[in-house]
Formats: sequence, C-alpha cells, structure tokens
Amino acid sequence: MWERGDQRGAMTPSRSSDRTRDYRDLIVWQKAMRLTEESYAIARRLPMEERFELAAQIRRSASSVGANVAEGHSRPYRREFLRFLGIACASVKELQHHLLVVVNVGYAEAGEVRSALALCEEISRMTATMRRRLIEEFGDAPTPPRISPKGGITRREETMLNAER
Repeated sequence: MWERGDQRGAMTPSRSSDRTRDYRDLIVWQKAMRLTEESYAIARRLPMEERFELAAQIRRSASSVGANVAEGHSRPYRREFLRFLGIACASVKELQHHLLVVVNVGYAEAGEVRSALALCEEISRMTATMRRRLIEEFGDAPTPPRISPKGGITRREETMLNAER
C-alpha cells in the first residue's frame, strides 16, 4: 500500500497491495532515529541542574517521535495509524520547543541545535504529508471531539464516539 520513496522522503503509494512491512523501512522513522540521537547528544551537554528536568523532557519527546511512528505503523487500522502520526507530530513540536528553550536560556548556541531543529521541521512536514495522503486515499479520518462551552464534549459527539467503539 505505502512505500518509502518520493523526493520529500514521505511514503508514496506502492504499486503492489502490500504495505511497507516494517516501520524501520519508513524514511520518517529513520529521520526520527537520527533526531533522537542528536537530541540525546544535546541533552548530555546540558548543565547538571537540568539533567533531571529539561534534559529528561528532551529525551522523552525525542524518543516519542519514532516510537509513535513505529507503533502506529504496526496497528491494523488506518485510523489508528493516523492518530499515532498526529501524536508523533505533536512530539516533534514539543521537542522543537525544548530545543528553542535550550538556546534561549543560553545553554547552547543556535548552531549547536540547528541540525536537530531542521530535522524537527522535516519530520513535521513528512508526518503531515503522510497523514494527508492516507486521508486522500482512504477517506477522511474522524475529527476529534470539540469541547463544548460547558467544558465537555457535546451529546452528539459523545454518541458518535460511542458508535465508533
């Protein structure tokens, strides 16, 4: 169904009916692994007082990107893969924030995190492209519930969510 291959590194429709069998074949996962390695290296260079706070958050969000791509790819339903791609994209944005904090508070120079930030942007675009292509090929994914003015989801949305389960 999908295979790695276009110029942007995202998945493209394959000619066979097989989906890429292993998540490790996905270019987005490979880039996420490189991002994780770079992020761990940045976290190791942080001052001791940040080892259990900012460094831990950097490691967790970096690891989450590839883990969610891998987990989503292994799920049997497209809807689940779309959800995990969304989580991976959110983790990339979280990591991007932490890396910007590292620079803004003076723990690193902009050049020291430039490569990791560029990977964040690239992975973010790739996951968005993958999501868009999956939706285009298989139809729209369900929209997440909206919060009503009273603070919860609406009755209609609750009914729809229960029907999907």
